[in-house]
Amino acid sequence: MSEPGANLQYAVIGELVWVRVTGRANCVLAAEFLALVQQFRNAGRRRFSLDLRECALMDSSFLGMLGGLEQDLGSGNLQSGEYALELVQASERVAELIRSLGLDEYFKLLSADREFPDQWIPVPPSTSHISHADCSKMSLQAHEVIVQLNPANEPKFRDVMNYLKEDVRRLEEGEGQ
Repeated sequence: MSEPGANLQYAVIGELVWVRVTGRANCVLAAEFLALVQQFRNAGRRRFSLDLRECALMDSSFLGMLGGLEQDLGSGNLQSGEYALELVQASERVAELIRSLGLDEYFKLLSADREFPDQWIPVPPSTSHISHADCSKMSLQAHEVIVQLNPANEPKFRDVMNYLKEDVRRLEEGEGQ
């Protein structure tokens, strides 16, 4: 279940799926976001715009998940200037995180005024709680993506990734919850 105040809403306009991210975008919200995206992918949709006007904070786990998703959905289209994910009106704090990790070339960052959907459909919070093990695995994968996309990030995230690897190993062996 996502943090209080953190939620997702969506709208479909033509071939484009809009997703509004509200609150703190972290590992838990990333799991809900991926489930939503998978539903649309199963329906043949491959272009997404994220309305980040109300996204107070985006942690590296959520950002790494977005990087992996862009790589998966984009299928190498970045060289031609096509993106599967547009990040619209990110706060300066979120935009700075993306730039500081050297990931701004992997996303179409839009700060200009855009026409947003009038009607949004709330995504019900997941009734199941993402397990500590699943969150650790997702976070590890996200950080590995960040390092893969920009190897200069490896020293920044080395300790985090080592901790997460150990955490995943311990949890898989049943030592923790």
